[in-house]
Amino acid sequence: AVGRRPVQNLRDKKDLQRQEKDISKDLNGMWNMHTAKAKDIRLSSTFVDFKADVDTEGFVSASASSAAAAGSYDLEIETLAKSQITQSTGYASATASIGNGTILIDHNGTTYAATGSTLQEMADSINAMVDGNGDDAPIRAQVLDTGEGANPFKLVITSDDPGTANAFTVTAADTEMDAFVAGLTDTAATDARFTLDGISITRSTNQVSDLITGVTINLLGADATTPSTTRTKLTISADTEATSGKVKELVDQYNEIVDFLEGQSNVDSEGNADGALFGDSTLRSVRSKIRTIMGSVVDTGSNSYQMLANIGIKSETSGRLTFTQSDFEAALVQDEDAVKSIFTKAGTGIAIRLSSELELFTDSIDGLIKARTDGIDRITARLNTSIEQAERRLEKFEEALTARFANLEITMSQLQSQGSSIQGALR
Repeated sequence: AVGRRPVQNLRDKKDLQRQEKDISKDLNGMWNMHTAKAKDIRLSSTFVDFKADVDTEGFVSASASSAAAAGSYDLEIETLAKSQITQSTGYASATASIGNGTILIDHNGTTYAATGSTLQEMADSINAMVDGNGDDAPIRAQVLDTGEGANPFKLVITSDDPGTANAFTVTAADTEMDAFVAGLTDTAATDARFTLDGISITRSTNQVSDLITGVTINLLGADATTPSTTRTKLTISADTEATSGKVKELVDQYNEIVDFLEGQSNVDSEGNADGALFGDSTLRSVRSKIRTIMGSVVDTGSNSYQMLANIGIKSETSGRLTFTQSDFEAALVQDEDAVKSIFTKAGTGIAIRLSSELELFTDSIDGLIKARTDGIDRITARLNTSIEQAERRLEKFEEALTARFANLEITMSQLQSQGSSIQGALR
C-alpha cells in the first residue's frame, strides 16, 4: 500500500488531465456555437430579416428572407395554376374489364406505357411507370367510386405538377384500347395568371419565388364572382423581432461563456479551486479579448449608435451582458444602417471581429483548443507510461515480499520443529 502511493499520485494527475480535456471540449463547443451566432449577423446583406404581409387573407400568403428589400405591391389573382385531370367513363366496379391492351401517355416529350385489363390494373401500371433513366413518371392515377348511378367507378389520371407545361396526352397503343381512350375526358391544365402593380404575370406554379428578390408568393385562391376579394396589397418590411432574436442569441451565448469561465475561477469554502482550469492564463486572455470586442466602438457614421450599449446591450459588473429588446428594436427602426454597421462593418464590426477571433481558438488544425488537447494527450501518454512502469516495479516488489515471507514461514516452521524436539529431549 505504501509502495502504491506514487502510482496513485500519477493516476490523480491523469484524472486531472482528463478533466481539463473534457472542460476544453465543452469550452470549444460553446466557442463554436458563439462563432455560429456571430456569423449569422456578420453580413450586412443578411443582418436584417424581412417579413411579408398581405391585407386580404385567404387568397395570397407570402414570406420574405433577409435578401428582400422593403416595399409594397398591388397584387391581383386572375387564375390559379392547376394540374390536368383526365377521367374515364363510368364502370360497374374497379375490376370491370376495359379491354386488354396498352395506353401511351406523353408528358413533355417523354412517352410512358401502361398496360391493364381493368381499371385497377391500369391505375397500378400508370403509378409504376418510369422513364429511360429509371425515374418515376410525374403522372398519378387512382380509381374513384363516385357513387353515381350503376357505373360509379372511374379511372382518374392527374399530373403531379400544375401548369400547361405539364399537360399530357393519352393514346391507345393498340385497337383493344381504342374504346377506352375514346371515353376519356380532360379538364385542361391552367397556368397561374395575376398582376403585380398592374403588370400581367404568368407562371406554371402557384408558388412564385422568382419575381421579387427574396420574396416567395403563394397564390391560394381566386374568386371570379367577386374579383375585388382577390386583390391585395403585399408589404415587405423589416422584421425587427426576428432580427433582435438573432442578436439576443449572440448575447445569450456570450453570457454562457462568461458564466463558464467564471465557474473555473471559483474556490470552495476552504480556498481550494473548484475548476480544473483555475488560474489558467490562456482563459484569462481569451475572456479579455472577447470582452474588449463586445465593448468596442465602431465608426458607423452616427453619433448616437456606435456601440452595443447604445442599442440596448449593456455590460454588468460581472461581465455578463443584458439585452433590452425594445431598445434594440427602437434603434433599428431609428437608424437601421448604423445598427447594422455596429455588427457588420468591414474590419471593425463586432460580429466580424468576434467570429474571426473565435475561429483562431476553435480551428481544428492549429486552434488554441486543438493545441491544448494535443498537449493534454501527450502528457496523458507519458503518465500512462509512468504508471505502467510503476505497476511493473510494484509487481516485482510484491513478488520479492512474497518470496521473503515464504522463506520466513519456512524458517519459523523449522525453528518450531527444533523447539519441539528440544522440549521432548528435556522431558
